[in-house]
Amino acid sequence: MDALLYIRFSTKDQDKGDSIRRQTQLAQDVAKARGLRITETLLDRGKSAYHAKNRAKGGKLYEIEERAQRGELAGKVLLVEAMDRLSREKPLESLTLVRDLTKCGVTICVTSSNRIYNTKEIDDNWTNLIVILAGAAEAYGSSHEKSKRVRSAWRKTQATGQMKDSKGADQRLCPDWIEVRNGEYAVREDRADLVRRMFDMSAKGYGLRAISDALKPEQARIGWPEGALDIRRVNNLLRGRRVLGEYQPQTRTPTGGREDAGPPVKLYPAIVTLKQWHDSQKGLESRKNTGGPRRQAINVLSHLARCHHHGEDGLCGSRMTYRGHKKQQPQLVCQSFARAAGCKCNATYRYQSLLDGILDELGTLPFPNTAQGEPADDLGEEWLELKRKKDRLEQLADRLMLEDDPIKEQAYQRFRRQVADEEGELLKRRAGSERASVTLSGEELAKAARALRDQLESSPEARLQMQTYLDQLIDMIVMDPRDRTATVVMFGGWMNFKLDKTGAVIARAGLDIPVSQQTLEANVGKDRVAQYNRAKGGR
Repeated sequence: MDALLYIRFSTKDQDKGDSIRRQTQLAQDVAKARGLRITETLLDRGKSAYHAKNRAKGGKLYEIEERAQRGELAGKVLLVEAMDRLSREKPLESLTLVRDLTKCGVTICVTSSNRIYNTKEIDDNWTNLIVILAGAAEAYGSSHEKSKRVRSAWRKTQATGQMKDSKGADQRLCPDWIEVRNGEYAVREDRADLVRRMFDMSAKGYGLRAISDALKPEQARIGWPEGALDIRRVNNLLRGRRVLGEYQPQTRTPTGGREDAGPPVKLYPAIVTLKQWHDSQKGLESRKNTGGPRRQAINVLSHLARCHHHGEDGLCGSRMTYRGHKKQQPQLVCQSFARAAGCKCNATYRYQSLLDGILDELGTLPFPNTAQGEPADDLGEEWLELKRKKDRLEQLADRLMLEDDPIKEQAYQRFRRQVADEEGELLKRRAGSERASVTLSGEELAKAARALRDQLESSPEARLQMQTYLDQLIDMIVMDPRDRTATVVMFGGWMNFKLDKTGAVIARAGLDIPVSQQTLEANVGKDRVAQYNRAKGGR
């Protein structure tokens, strides 16, 4: 009779030990004694049976269950060292697994006890079910208690960043650019420099693909990161806060995923400043839904200028694309028209005249102060109070592990939700404070943009930086083909100026621009429009 050997162990470190040899030898001895022929060996390395990782897609036991359901294993024997190699889940889950396999015609042979379980054996002697259930309960109870102890110890490690018994910093918490030296967290400068270059390029307007391509030679030189330096990895590095020295504790969910467990903890040295991080986020957001700037960024207005032609199908709204000419000035034309994608408007606009007019006017505007945040220091007392509540919450959790009191459990859950809500609100307010503390004012952005003016023709980097500054200053530019004018919309629509086809200003602020609230919100975003409307109302 053909047999399958199933081997499993929970941690990959056991691969170096005696587990595989022991389970294999025992199975071979039993197979020889019973006249079985082992035709397959299926191995689950580092798969937890308590968390049912071996039964999830990708696990070998998952494959066995699927094949059994299809009838491919009927009449075959499944050799396992012990039942807990199959499952350490709750007893009924383990019993259901055995029932499902045996109903599909599989015979389970436990090699450590030389016991056989199949439908006939169970029908003839129902006490076999008691043996299975008792063993499952013992395996689950043992794993559950161990899990609680490990989880408690891990929570303390996550909160302090230190190994137990004060043995110093814990390497398991480190991102790739941090290592442990002499018990302390230290920066690996070669890797940190690569990450810093990503943030610098992002702030200057480079897209994810451009950053990835530019840094691949450096990646090859230092041998990090391993694998592909693709767009996804660059995006994750730029959006994560570990570069600020923050570690986000996480816990496992009942479904096997992970979720945040409390606020970030300041553990290791930051490798970028708060300003660099927020500048990069602004760069990422400015390129959202635009496909990012071209590598040479010839058209620094590409994210802003929109065709305002009203055709048979309504407002066009397409971006304006750049057209260079050998004998004429470069022009902007509706992208939809240029691609024959629907718009019938062939109106063109002088690119340089438009850009010059915008930069000239930016030097004269009285910019409002729109910072909405509050100083982070004002939150100090509230953070201390939250910490006291979280300490109390931890004490309650430790008690509940030793008690089974439904009333206390309900009180704990209510308190936990309250603390989580308060923490979420404080994190939002802190984020607002950070943004307010590092965001350049409109006047500073305008000054920085105008300072790049003479470098635009010769420097692609200057054009990318100019694009980033203008994206932060301007919400949209309405290109009206009726009179070839351009209306520059700023601060949610309450600071505007209109340029004629030569770039001269013909109207400022307060004018009745041909843009509906719906169109403005679609291009700018409701939150930004609402923010500036609030600021306007407080003037």
